[in-house]
Amino acid sequence: MRIFTEQPLKEFIGAYPETKTALQEWASVVKKSQWTSFEDMQGDFANVSRLSGDQYSFGILGGDCQLIIAVKFSIQLISITNLIHN
Repeated sequence: MRIFTEQPLKEFIGAYPETKTALQEWASVVKKSQWTSFEDMQGDFANVSRLSGDQYSFGILGGDCQLIIAVKFSIQLISITNLIHN
């Protein structure tokens, strides 16, 4: 999978440095994956939830943060749509 831009991750890490390791590990796993379905995502991340359409949510740091992405499986592309610190 390719991440369209990692700028949202970098900005979030700048604001919440405690998320750095977890978000870098998430990005590393994503870049090595070749997901074709939600089930493939679940194989790598048990904490992923389907929101609607092509939107998915990941709990980061035990759910302290939420990472929301849009996935285009057909072209292996992920867009980060939101990061929320609870």
